[in-house]
Amino acid sequence: MGRSRDISEHGVFVLAEQCPPKGDKVELTVLIDEVTQTGEVFHVHIKGNVLRIDEVMSEREGYGFAVLSDEAISDTNTRQLH
Repeated sequence: MGRSRDISEHGVFVLAEQCPPKGDKVELTVLIDEVTQTGEVFHVHIKGNVLRIDEVMSEREGYGFAVLSDEAISDTNTRQLH
């Protein structure tokens, strides 16, 4: 479990206390709830490989890993927050 810091159509950087090994195949679902003021929540599904692992001392988790997506990332599910 972790927090996404950067996300694009090509991948995501995840802050985490424990990271999968470089080169591992991963599958993630990222919850995005701060994009708009409409109350919509986006669930983005990502499959890809761990590209690198970084030490990130400025964040509470201390580490992070970059995932390069197998295909372009798109929204997979949207719902309203109540």
